[in-house]
Amino acid sequence: MAINPLKIHLVNVTLTNETISLEGKDEIKESLEFGVEHEMMHNLEEKKIKYGIRVNFLDTKKKTIADINYDFFFEVDDLEENYQIINNKPLFDGQFVAALLGIVYSTTRGVLLSKFEN
Repeated sequence: MAINPLKIHLVNVTLTNETISLEGKDEIKESLEFGVEHEMMHNLEEKKIKYGIRVNFLDTKKKTIADINYDFFFEVDDLEENYQIINNKPLFDGQFVAALLGIVYSTTRGVLLSKFEN
């Protein structure tokens, strides 16, 4: 099934946690590790999807440099066309999930790039 991007509306992005430690920042070279976690929630009746994303950055000693969480709120006009009910639970179409994650990841990347640019 083709995803219609005009039916996906990103209605809000909320920063839910931001912890940044600049202690020892002069010692940080180019080597940082990062991790990304995400969680999808839904309200099928209201055609709403919420994605939570957490990004954390670690130095070479595994000390947390930054831990940042955002919630992304979507309204999807044709949500019912992007899942099927199996064993009384919704199973979302892989392309639909990938489209939402693409929006979440690229938006998060842009926000973090502008935040850490200086």
